Amino acid sequence: MISLRLLFNMILPCIAVGLSGSTLHASSPPPEKIPNFAGTWTWSWKDSQGSTHRHVLEIEGTESTLAGRERFDDEGPVRVTEIKTERNKVQFTVVRGARRAEYRGVIDKSDDINGTVVTTDGGETQEAVWKAKRKPTPKESP
Repeated sequence: MISLRLLFNMILPCIAVGLSGSTLHASSPPPEKIPNFAGTWTWSWKDSQGSTHRHVLEIEGTESTLAGRERFDDEGPVRVTEIKTERNKVQFTVVRGARRAEYRGVIDKSDDINGTVVTTDGGETQEAVWKAKRKPTPKESP
């Protein structure tokens, strides 16, 4: 017959391992999904004369090796510089001639950016609200 002490020494470690494993697993939060900045983003704004201007921002690469270009209205693309991401925050700079625009925003719901843009042109600086939308990527046909 198995002694009570032997039975206790065999079962107690199994219970302890089982409880600690389930406790650790249950208390670990799910990993946070960090939005990807790559893609084609668009936004528009109206100037003081009521004309609408359109921007297209194309970002390629992964978090550590991002590159981009931006198009304004019908003008040719320019290189995007100083691209930085941290979790869901993004920032980048666009220089077009004498005009410099520094964008900072937060990716919300993976396909929207809400933030601010600070523009400097001829020594005059302005800050405005900036909202961009990611264009949906075309679905590949099976």
